[in-house]
Amino acid sequence: NREIFLFRLDVHGMSDTQEGWADSLFYYRPTGDIELLGNAQVTDTTRDMSAVAGRMLYTDSLSRLVMTREPAVIGVVKSETAPPDSVYFGADSIVAQSLMMFQIEDAVKSAAKSRLEDLSVDAVQNYRQKAAKEAAEAAAKAAENDPNRPKGVKKGGADEVEGDVKAPKGSAEDKGIDLIICDHHLPEEEIPAAAAVLDPKREDCTYPFDDLSGCGVGFKLVQAYSQKNGLPFESLLPLLDLLVVSIASDLVTVVGENRVLAHFGLKRLNEEPRIGLQAMINLANLEQGHVTIDDIVFKIGPRINAAGRMESGRLAVELLTAETEEAAVTIGSQINDNNNERKSIDREITKAALDMVQDGTCCSSENAVIVYGPDWNKGVVGIVASRLVEAYYKPAFVLTKSNGFVTGSARSVRGFDLYEAISSCADLLENYGGHIYAAGLTLREENLPEFVRRIDKYVGEHISDEMATPIVDVDSEINFSQITPKFFRILKQFQPFGPGNSAPVFLTKNVYDDGNGRKVGPGGQHLKLELIQESQPYHQISAIAFNMASLFEHIRNGNPIDICYSVVENYYRGNSTIQLRIKDMRERDVII
Repeated sequence: NREIFLFRLDVHGMSDTQEGWADSLFYYRPTGDIELLGNAQVTDTTRDMSAVAGRMLYTDSLSRLVMTREPAVIGVVKSETAPPDSVYFGADSIVAQSLMMFQIEDAVKSAAKSRLEDLSVDAVQNYRQKAAKEAAEAAAKAAENDPNRPKGVKKGGADEVEGDVKAPKGSAEDKGIDLIICDHHLPEEEIPAAAAVLDPKREDCTYPFDDLSGCGVGFKLVQAYSQKNGLPFESLLPLLDLLVVSIASDLVTVVGENRVLAHFGLKRLNEEPRIGLQAMINLANLEQGHVTIDDIVFKIGPRINAAGRMESGRLAVELLTAETEEAAVTIGSQINDNNNERKSIDREITKAALDMVQDGTCCSSENAVIVYGPDWNKGVVGIVASRLVEAYYKPAFVLTKSNGFVTGSARSVRGFDLYEAISSCADLLENYGGHIYAAGLTLREENLPEFVRRIDKYVGEHISDEMATPIVDVDSEINFSQITPKFFRILKQFQPFGPGNSAPVFLTKNVYDDGNGRKVGPGGQHLKLELIQESQPYHQISAIAFNMASLFEHIRNGNPIDICYSVVENYYRGNSTIQLRIKDMRERDVII
């Protein structure tokens, strides 16, 4: 049920024969939902960028910064719709800050040192509380001083000013600072007054692709500046390695414009990675020249995240902007230590959460799994929630205590709208945000029992049997004899894979291990198998099965299994082999 289409990539100002930019790509989608990517060329990045926010004023602000060589403060403020647990500054925001620092510093030829400001939790909460008031005040000030500047934009796109007040003393507006806000979450009802609020999910935004990562929006900003100032698109190519790390780490859909940017970002990451990312590739023991989206998701992204979760996102930014190999190696080692610490804490809290469910001391486990540990590290609660979904296949909430409030993260099962469930308890919450499958929330501890009762009731009333059943979508049933080098070369043309453009999944029945299978990984939780089919006992193929050690005794005793899997390429010490990544397996009693 896959359709394959061919399209060309043409870049503004370049001939379509230039090496590296006229490559052909294959794109596939399930039949019945076919899309040829029409406008999704790399030149989508050269569209009239005024479509992003309906005006080009933000490029004037950036131009003024470059021309006057003023210091630039590049910071992150999480929007109300961003999960509170993500205030640690994850890979997407860290990479976005690094991208902006590179571009601004390059533009001013290092005449003004850009600096990073990590905003504290208190600063973020203060921003949220005062955002609406300051938006109106700043808009009034802007209208007073310059009739050509935006007067505050509300959702819907109307230029309006509430009240006739001056900007508060000490505010950014009062100090003559232009704010350019980049976001990719659903915006609040009130859009803050600023030189520009760049968010493709704004209702008044006409940009044709709305699933950019946060770093993707930052890329649009520097691209708009380049367009307006006549700079060639080639000057932005060095940023693509950062951009693909953002796309993969933030798990945005790898379709349309993201897919094209990810393709060329991977090309850049494998051929000319910046010093900091090269250090990360080495620390993760990845094969240079063969880094994939999966490698970013499972090896590079978690390390960048770990810096923000365990210490400070500043450390990761310093790595990504490092100018010497020595500095990159030193900082990279610190981040690697952070990641090892994060994994240790993750295992600890996951075990504690599972124990709570098993011994009945959790808050709830009937329809939704809800656990609360006041002393847990909030930087890993989202990861632990994902582990609970894997274990019990129910919506999971992992809560801890921070700054006097109960705060935490939630993850969902396929088809169940977690955001709607949490919204039904909005009157009990201080704030919350997220989307259908992942969300964060903060509430007062006295509201926790009622929240637990209502969430469990809501899930019980709205989750269907189908939603509560794990499903693996299979594209085709094949035999091992069909997995040839040519077959795999064709599969590789479907890349890059990711959400919305997932790797094909195959089913093969009646296979068994040749006797060399073993448990691997921490605690022997994974399986490394050498599989064959009864009909072709000499056609052996390697496979890895994560978190399936419970089936080892059945397999070791020579019993057959049916497996669902994707086909991947495994690199080890310069050698490439085909490997099956098993997604699910079931026992069979008799070989047919």
